Amino acid sequence: MGHKVSRERIGTELDGMIKGPDPLMALDLLRTMGLFEAVFEVHPSADEDVPAALAAAGSALGKSACDMLSGWTDVFDGHEGLDLGSPDAKRQTILGALLLPLRHARVPYSKNKTQSMSAHVVRDSLKWKGKDADAIDLLHEVAPELAAAHAALLEGKEDAQLKVKLGRCVKRLRQMWPSGVFLSCLLCRDEAKPIGAAEAVEEAVSWEAEGAEVGGARGDRAMCEALESAIRRFGVHSCWQWKPLLNGKEVMSALGIAGGPALGAAMDACFDYQLVHPDCDRDEVLAWLKANWVDQGEGQRPLVGE
Repeated sequence: MGHKVSRERIGTELDGMIKGPDPLMALDLLRTMGLFEAVFEVHPSADEDVPAALAAAGSALGKSACDMLSGWTDVFDGHEGLDLGSPDAKRQTILGALLLPLRHARVPYSKNKTQSMSAHVVRDSLKWKGKDADAIDLLHEVAPELAAAHAALLEGKEDAQLKVKLGRCVKRLRQMWPSGVFLSCLLCRDEAKPIGAAEAVEEAVSWEAEGAEVGGARGDRAMCEALESAIRRFGVHSCWQWKPLLNGKEVMSALGIAGGPALGAAMDACFDYQLVHPDCDRDEVLAWLKANWVDQGEGQRPLVGE
């Protein structure tokens, strides 16, 4: 199948399986019939043990994601703009879970560039669109941050910094944030241990820590409910739709800065303040920014609560 069937055809058939009525059975058949490795073909540079390891771990995680979608979606009832039963949501959640063990693996892409192994599988093995690969990469980046936020919740750290952390996750994922919560719950599973990476990469929460039984929670429904409840309680569940209270020109004028990284960091800082104080107005944000802003370089910004 890997040589005589086009990758486009394989991707089309898999898309139909995931969007169909029983993706769980489809994944089980791919695994038991020995087709998993041919469908989710990894990059040639991968170690020879990676395909089999992904087949074992990925199929288990994919089936767990199917169980979540069929039994846990009621957790998110009442959130406007979210439809976990939609084809896109199903595809993002299941494929994101299935490729989760590859989240730290990097492979050659073009010239001197690299891409994630997950992106290679999506773009080159399945011939799906670039936006699908970007969505999986984003889910893999944010899921450990959500797992770290859950650990903070278990420690009782419901402060401004945690509110900002969860708000940033929701803002980045937009409508995909429930999928990110599902994947964060899967990170504690033994099957989610990273494979295929050239060297160990430190996450916000290491996989060993994710696997520890903290407060009795091991990626079960309780963890999903705790994250959803905190996001709803903090009022950041739809923050990706909020309009900034200050525009770029106003920020540059107030701080005496030009565009570029400094402006981006300042705009992000304003949004952080909005996350903690959702009822604030333009003047309040502007006063806080002037009092707290220090240009610390690219990617740095004052954290609300510090």
